[in-house]
Amino acid sequence: MAGTGGTVSAGGSFATGSTQTITATAAAYYSFTSWSGDTGCSGVASHTIVMDANKSCTANFTATAIAAPATPTVTVTQPTGSTTAYTWGAASCPGNTARYQYRYTYSGYDSGLVATASTSVTFTTSTEGYTYTVAVQAQCYNTATTSSWSAAGSGSYLRPGDWLTIGTQVWGKYNLNVGTQVTGSSNQTNNSVVEKYCYANNTTNCTNYGGLYQWAEAVQYKNGATNTTSPSPAFSGNVQGICPAGSHIPSDNEWKILEIQLGMTQAQADATATWRGTDQGTKLKSGGTSGLALLLAGLRYTNASYLDLPTDGYYWSSLQSSAANAWIRSFYSDYATVLRDVYGKGVGFSVRCLQD
Repeated sequence: MAGTGGTVSAGGSFATGSTQTITATAAAYYSFTSWSGDTGCSGVASHTIVMDANKSCTANFTATAIAAPATPTVTVTQPTGSTTAYTWGAASCPGNTARYQYRYTYSGYDSGLVATASTSVTFTTSTEGYTYTVAVQAQCYNTATTSSWSAAGSGSYLRPGDWLTIGTQVWGKYNLNVGTQVTGSSNQTNNSVVEKYCYANNTTNCTNYGGLYQWAEAVQYKNGATNTTSPSPAFSGNVQGICPAGSHIPSDNEWKILEIQLGMTQAQADATATWRGTDQGTKLKSGGTSGLALLLAGLRYTNASYLDLPTDGYYWSSLQSSAANAWIRSFYSDYATVLRDVYGKGVGFSVRCLQD
């Protein structure tokens, strides 16, 4: 007899002492694994058995495992009007069928995982200052089993008009607010889902001030980077991280370029662990003449506490200073200048993106 997943050659009545061949044949998507039953019911799928008594043999089958497909690459088509299309290539599932699930997020909204057989979705992306992100996973399946879900690939769109030209650079006009909110009591993790803190665990603060991100989350663990280990190899060129396509986390040097364009000297820009310049902090904060309006969004500290909103603001660069620290910029409500310093990567700071 056969278990689920295959057939066995027909039984019958046979002369005592005769030798018979029994054959197990696996159905599509299954593999023969073993025989069970009376003495002699063992061996390969097709084997002989001596009929020295009545025999009952059962063939056992298991569904053939399917490898998870590759991470989908999500392409964002810039909208004409108020809608944006997100597309991804069909997953490679030889002999099987592909399906997908996506998560759509923006400014505190999270669709949750949505199942689809399509390789594209379209959403209205009309609000200035919002980053609209679609994260997609693929899975292969058949009538017998399924693969695990792939890692998530994502694409983001920051609404046009959300960029400000300052000298040779084009900066995002708003603090980044992308990802799924997690509480300040937990670290953000490398789990294929962008995660953010909202000050005091209040979603409204993300809407008003943007999310807060640990450094490794901000750079999206590129080249194996974590909050306690260095990327290998070291970063070179732009680090997109959690920024939308076509933009990136500003490097320490790109922050310097911004400050120099607003009147800071090179020597001042290069100074460390001190408040630098003259009035560049005032120019860069809300109400300042640069128009960049950097918000004093506070921080999430490593002991899970939230501090300094709305008096101080802290912004990451993509450049680490050591395995556990990275270069930042700080802005205080009562300081006209800008602090360039290093800070532990595990703290949650704001992110402002820069176009490539």
